[in-house]
This record gives sequence, structure tokens and C-alpha cells, in this order.
Amino acid sequence: MSSARRHRHRVAASLAGLLVVAAGGTGCGSAPGTSPPSGVDQLVIPTPSPDPDDFVPGVDNPWFPLVPGGSWTRELTGTGAVPQRPGGGARESVPAPVEVLVEVLRETRVVAGVETTPVRTTLLDRRGEALETRVELYAQDRDGNVWAFGEQGTWQAGTLGAEAGLAMPATPRVGDGFVRARVPGTGEYRVRVLFSPTAVSVPTGRYTDLVRTLETGPDGEGEWEVDYARGVGEVLRTEVGGDGRQELVARRR
Repeated sequence: MSSARRHRHRVAASLAGLLVVAAGGTGCGSAPGTSPPSGVDQLVIPTPSPDPDDFVPGVDNPWFPLVPGGSWTRELTGTGAVPQRPGGGARESVPAPVEVLVEVLRETRVVAGVETTPVRTTLLDRRGEALETRVELYAQDRDGNVWAFGEQGTWQAGTLGAEAGLAMPATPRVGDGFVRARVPGTGEYRVRVLFSPTAVSVPTGRYTDLVRTLETGPDGEGEWEVDYARGVGEVLRTEVGGDGRQELVARRR
């Protein structure tokens, strides 16, 4: 992110043409404001040379909080495939329902000189047996933006041309768009902030302070609308054009 700080006057050219202001209202209160279709202001995304001095220990972005030892359990229903992940390649469809267990690990990992927070995601079948496990790595800069630094065993920023992308802006606004990861040979995983829903109800409760994003896989394959609740993180994920759905069913702080 030294490049981000040295180039605060520009936005990565790779985002040109990607970003369109989403239609619709922005809600009220702490809902996201509206930005022009120019990306996330003052950030170079993805960043080719993160500066460790630009980052802080831990991740406390209110839309993407990663408290060590915390976890979320989401239930997947529908016949759609599990969402594709940056650099991870395509997945096969899995029997429904399955549970998705997301756990913030207590140890840290250093990637490209930056201390990152590992997050382990495990797909579980109806018997509670693991179908797949992955560990993704995140770090937060001094301004509160959360960056995706890689996935263990698949890709890491600064290695073989892979670059850290943005996982969540400090202050998401309608129209913000960004690359979640750039991994040579797999394309770009992109995210755009759509709007703030009035409310979303899932088994863990009703949430009203929300941000909704649109996640798109490489080459436009697979789109998911994702709702984040302030202070909680992801609460609902819905497949665009399909019946795939992930609802938050349990949370441990």
C-alpha cells in the first residue's frame, strides 16, 4: 500500500469501465453514501507493493470485523454451486443443505511483510463432515480498509505476480467497486457496492444497518449479492439468477 499512499491522486486503471453507480436509494443513518463511478477514492486496487508500515494489527472494520476466536455459521440452501473464491478455481455443486463454518484463527501469518489475520472456512455436509477447508488471509490498513492478501496453499500477495485486493472499504459507498484479488491465470474477482437494504431477516435476527455488494467471479462467471451488517459481518448471500442462498444461523463473538 505504499503505492496506494504515493498515488492517492489516482485509482487503478484496471477498474475503469467496471464501475457503475447502482440505482436505488441509500437508506438513512449510517447507510453508505453515494460515490461517482470511479472506484474507491485514493486507493490503488489491487496493490502491487503493500507497505507494512501502512497496516495495523487486527481487523476491526465494522462491516468486516475479524475478532480472533470468533465464528459465523451459515446454512447453504438451493441447488446452486458454492460461490467461487479468488484464485481457487471452480467448485462442483454440493448437496443442499450444507453448513459453512467461518472461524477467525488466533495466530497471525506474515504475507509480503504484512501481518495478516487468517480466516478458516469449512464446508460441512449434513453429518457435519468437512467437504472442503480453506484459510484466507486479511489485513487492515491505517484508514480502516480491509485487504485480501491470499489463500494458504493457493495464492499469496507478492508471490508469482499475485496482488492484494480490497475486501471491504473503510466507508463503503454506493457505486464503489474494486478488485478483490488479482491472481495470474485465474482472472479478477470483483466487488461493487450496490445499496443499503432497509432490513434483512435471517435465523440470527433482523438487521437494519446494512451494506449490500455484488460479487462477480472471473470472466463474469457467478454473481452473488452479499449483505453485511454493521458489527456482525456477512449475514446473507444470495445467488443472482439462481436459488443458492446462505443465511447466518449462528454467531460466536
